[in-house]
Amino acid sequence: MAAPKGHKFAKGRPKGALNKRTEQWEKFSQWMLGAGLEKFQKEIQKLDGPALVRVMVEMMEYFQPKLARSEVTGKDGGPVEIEEVNPKVLSEKEKMEYLAKILGVYKG
Repeated sequence: MAAPKGHKFAKGRPKGALNKRTEQWEKFSQWMLGAGLEKFQKEIQKLDGPALVRVMVEMMEYFQPKLARSEVTGKDGGPVEIEEVNPKVLSEKEKMEYLAKILGVYKG
């Protein structure tokens, strides 16, 4: 027979308690930011040229996440259409109509 709804028989892990894997990562992170960082700095000072650049680029993704690539397409997946407009030759009415058109509120 199943336990009644809302029972308190099984407590599980207390709220906020870390599992073993998380505890290991926490300890490793503390070491990396302490003694490990000093060792890393000594080793990186020995590098120059392409080796230094490679290490710097590889480390950068841990400080600045990579942006996802995105593809820009035109209507129905076709090519992007670019319309060149010189606002200096348009009247105020034409400018307002053009703005309304590109903002999607033009009814004409």
